[in-house]
Amino acid sequence: MNNDDDSKVKKKLFNFDFIKKFKKPELIIIAVLLVIIVLSFAFTNIKKKQVKVLPNKVTTDSIKNLASLEEFTRYTENRIVNVLSSMSGVSNVEVFVVAESGVILTIAEETDEKVTGTGNNTSKTISKRPVLNKNGSITEEIVLVEKVPKILGILVVANGASNMRIKLGIINALSTVFDMDANHIEVLEGKAK
Repeated sequence: MNNDDDSKVKKKLFNFDFIKKFKKPELIIIAVLLVIIVLSFAFTNIKKKQVKVLPNKVTTDSIKNLASLEEFTRYTENRIVNVLSSMSGVSNVEVFVVAESGVILTIAEETDEKVTGTGNNTSKTISKRPVLNKNGSITEEIVLVEKVPKILGILVVANGASNMRIKLGIINALSTVFDMDANHIEVLEGKAK
């Protein structure tokens, strides 16, 4: 290709002769520039909505039945007493449970993200709020995951625990149910009542 061919290609690529047909070509150029500016602002101000999951520790009044760590441990202790009392050879069961922390909930949160500006001159604003479920006159946060406290240790005092078979049965049952090592479970013989 020689220089004449290059200049012909450039003339064809950058041929703005169609603009000369209009009486005021400056207005078309200005209109095109305005459209480009408006579109650039429109795309930078798009509002994005997402639902993200963020863990939150919840206070005692957030859970219906197990409102506090104390209530959770009392509930767990009563369940253990009821189950162990139904075992053959076990009676007068007392249980003490130690748990790590209160109930932890994962709440659904809606995140609004707004980006404004163009190029290197942009700013991002993020606002978060819980996703709410309205049921009649009651509005509640949507709970995605409810994690009960980790049990650190269990003490069982029961009549019949001096029998090694019964003692091992209690330890195995509790370690299986609570997925914990047997060394975190202590079983002692109770006083005769």
